[in-house]
Amino acid sequence: MIRRMIISIGIMTSILAGGAHSQLGVAGEGGTAANLDISKRTFSIVWKHPMWEFSGSIDGDIANPRTAAGKDRIGTFREVLFDFRRGGRFRAGIRVYVKKTVVLFSCTCRDPVDRHPPYFPVFTGIPDNLGILTFSEHEFGAPPLFRTWSENGKEAQHHSGPLLLFDTNANACILSPASQFMVADIADTGLSLKCGLNAGIQKIPAGYTYRFIMAFGNGINQTWDRWGRVLTDLHGKKRPSNQADTGLKYLGYWTDNGADYYYHYDTALGYEGTLLALKRHYDSLRIPIRYMQLDSWWYAKGYDNPDGTYERAGKRIEALPESPWNRFGGLLQYEPPEDLFPKGVGGFHQLLELPLIAHNRWISRDSPYRQRYKISGIGAVDPRWWDTVMRTISSWGVRMYEQDWLDRIYNYSPDFPVTPAAAETFMDAMAAACKRNNMTMQYCMALPRHYLQGGARYSNLTTIRVSGDRFGKGRWKEFLYASQMAHALGIWPWCDVFMSSETPNILLATLSAGMVGIGDAMGTESLRNIFMSVRADGVIVKPDVPVVPTDRTYIDDLQGRGIRTASAFTDHGKSLKVIYLFAYADSPAHPPLAIDRSQLGGGGKVYVYDFFTGKGEEAGNDQTLQILGAGEEWSYHIVAPVLKSGIAFIGDAGKFVTCGKERIAELLETANGIRGTV
Repeated sequence: MIRRMIISIGIMTSILAGGAHSQLGVAGEGGTAANLDISKRTFSIVWKHPMWEFSGSIDGDIANPRTAAGKDRIGTFREVLFDFRRGGRFRAGIRVYVKKTVVLFSCTCRDPVDRHPPYFPVFTGIPDNLGILTFSEHEFGAPPLFRTWSENGKEAQHHSGPLLLFDTNANACILSPASQFMVADIADTGLSLKCGLNAGIQKIPAGYTYRFIMAFGNGINQTWDRWGRVLTDLHGKKRPSNQADTGLKYLGYWTDNGADYYYHYDTALGYEGTLLALKRHYDSLRIPIRYMQLDSWWYAKGYDNPDGTYERAGKRIEALPESPWNRFGGLLQYEPPEDLFPKGVGGFHQLLELPLIAHNRWISRDSPYRQRYKISGIGAVDPRWWDTVMRTISSWGVRMYEQDWLDRIYNYSPDFPVTPAAAETFMDAMAAACKRNNMTMQYCMALPRHYLQGGARYSNLTTIRVSGDRFGKGRWKEFLYASQMAHALGIWPWCDVFMSSETPNILLATLSAGMVGIGDAMGTESLRNIFMSVRADGVIVKPDVPVVPTDRTYIDDLQGRGIRTASAFTDHGKSLKVIYLFAYADSPAHPPLAIDRSQLGGGGKVYVYDFFTGKGEEAGNDQTLQILGAGEEWSYHIVAPVLKSGIAFIGDAGKFVTCGKERIAELLETANGIRGTV
């Protein structure tokens, strides 16, 4: 009777003759299971659709093994719990969710720890020939890196973010930290995956818990979505909409690296006068910019590099005045010299009559802030500093704070990688101070760990830069893949500045479902492209979700093909889901690209409309779509379902996102056709 009851709730045991448990196991209803072999000190994770097994070892003798069941923010779970020793006492758990194909690992330090705690989980057996995508431990997580698991023996790599494992049928598993993101580490030796904390971490308090998660799914994009939703649910984050702030909702003007007015202006007008003249010029053309970004040029800086060297000491732009703003080092004081904005940023805001986005970088080693606030290396870990800064810039009309150089701040702030709390305090204090002052945040030059920390925890982190400075074709690949990671975590991607005349760049920015910001010099703007992206009032007409690589593209990139498709969509409900399909090739020397109708999801006939030629064709379930001609650099198609009436609704051909809800507010299929609200 007892045995039947245990099995009925998905908990399995094997009993030794002496009465001790040699094996424990728990299973969910979606085909995931966790098994623990006490005597061998091993565990396994099984997913049955397809049959994948991940096995591993435990570094210590197992004591007090048991099973339990419960419910957390992710859902109902069953788990295996056990204790072990390795220079201290630790408690570990493997939690399998009943309704979700998700497994959560945890390890808790029961005593204070002065040495590196054990890795858990440690995977030594992984299904053969899976493809692996990892994000680099560099700014923006770029470039994305592909290899197969069978390529063993490579130099060990360390990852702070997710690892995607997938097969050629697009079945997928994502492994990542689930907590302690700022010090989490996955050590990839080529033969094993060891999940734990950074090497060199010190003074871990009793009760400290680090967690890792695995999410499984049939379909790569589907698995990304499942993984991200689980993480934001676990941490209780409210995911912002794609119109959550002014920067997301409206067209804006950017003065960052690559824009025409980045450390450059009309010297007869001055910097302030040039930007005010630009606003008047745009008003005269009825170009509806609704905010302006102020990059690093506006505040006082020193001469030091993030690593503390001074090779650039004395360097400035010779054609511009010798002033603390005309430097390229760390932040001295977060305010402009009088020669730049005579009445300060607040005075400029009143003249401009637009909300502002304010950029910031690392803190200079010569900054007077160091005399008043606690700063580790080049990052402020004093909540008082953050409160003072955010309160001040909010009063100036700043509505979004952009923290740049996050990778350098992490790497050159000595406490950040090796103490449990320093980097997290930096991140928490920034988010809390912004929230108290009604500002949203944007991250720039983020490491994968920043994506996880901000994406899982901060509802006011609305956007993140996902590709390097000055958007262009050389950034498209990193933009698409990092957009997938950002979107999974509830952050809207921002591609960086471009010129409005660059049709594929403004198209991709619009398809990001995030920000659209231009950096043109006065008189060089493309009115046609701007109004293909936005309405007359400046509202961006965007898809529901960001454009991300199709499942097929992951497999093609693993195989080195260099031709990519990416899609976004607008879903008006029932059978009215319209797909926006972008394709491009790394090199012009490529054959034609065709995809199966089935790769776009759903069923039934669709109408495939070439946006720029105005031509289209109908395609059924078993048909192949030609979407990129030989030698063609890029293409853009609208894929609309053919309804029972025989009608396929493309939408507004005057907008890149033809059925965006900011333009087509509602669509309904009727008995004889379709009815819409514009």
